[in-house]
Amino acid sequence: MWILFIIILIVSIFILLFSYWVGNFFYKLALNVEKSKAFIAKHHTNTETPEEKNQKEQNKKWLAEQAKEIAVVSKDGFRLQGYQIQGNLDSHNWVILIHGYTGNARQMVYAAKEFLAEGFHVLAVDLRGHGKSEGTHIGMGWLDRLDILQWIQEIIRQDNKANIVLYGISMGAAAVMMTIGELLPSNVKVAIEDSGYTSIWDEFAWELKNIFHLPPTYVLHCARWVAKRKAGYDIKQGSCIRQLQKTKIPILMIHGTEDSFVPFSMQEELYQAVQGKKQKLVVEGAAHVESYQKQPELYWNTIKEFIKENIES
Repeated sequence: MWILFIIILIVSIFILLFSYWVGNFFYKLALNVEKSKAFIAKHHTNTETPEEKNQKEQNKKWLAEQAKEIAVVSKDGFRLQGYQIQGNLDSHNWVILIHGYTGNARQMVYAAKEFLAEGFHVLAVDLRGHGKSEGTHIGMGWLDRLDILQWIQEIIRQDNKANIVLYGISMGAAAVMMTIGELLPSNVKVAIEDSGYTSIWDEFAWELKNIFHLPPTYVLHCARWVAKRKAGYDIKQGSCIRQLQKTKIPILMIHGTEDSFVPFSMQEELYQAVQGKKQKLVVEGAAHVESYQKQPELYWNTIKEFIKENIES
């Protein structure tokens, strides 16, 4: 009897320790800023082409020349960096540009130029833990939604007549969808998401199964346990679906059919969750966040028309 009890105890302790190790490993890989960046730097350094490196340098230079650096403080005390570019002096139209996972504001220069050409004032932000913004954990859109509320208030402080568009890609797209599920000021008029996922849980499950070939349910439950304690939020709670069900803000959803990172099938789930005004753009043959490169004229004309229909000039 005692031998059986000891065996069960030892096995239980082993399972508990192993589960913690699994959860902690995935937490570090996916949510810890320092560890995530180190992993990506180690495994993806040689995949960047000379053209891509050159484009990054050009974007950095352009942003430094065109933008004024501003900052806000998050509710939990982190300094968040933003880059503001003035548009048409007579305009009250603003756009907040939100980058993807491990990106930064420079990633959004292509969009900044398009919106500036339309007279918009542009605010490109570094999400927490990215670029020059402080933060120790990646928010996956869920923590970021509260930071975006701070940026919205900063714009209204500068221009109380502001008409605000939210535009995000990938994780930034998820941040947009999660933000519009909150109680927002009437200044926020339009949301545009490109290649966003249905939920943090769904996206991690997809990556674990299709990229890492690991059992997603077990790993995610282990990671959820660790992330709650270390990152301070529940990865199961961060759902774009639930947030979209609460919003009435018009939203345009864009996705490429060949997206293997955030599966194209997620677009329809997101679209069906929206109860208010909505539109979707499907770009054939486009991979993850490549729609604007694959079909630039269709992409930007659709965005401009959608904004025109839903925002005061």
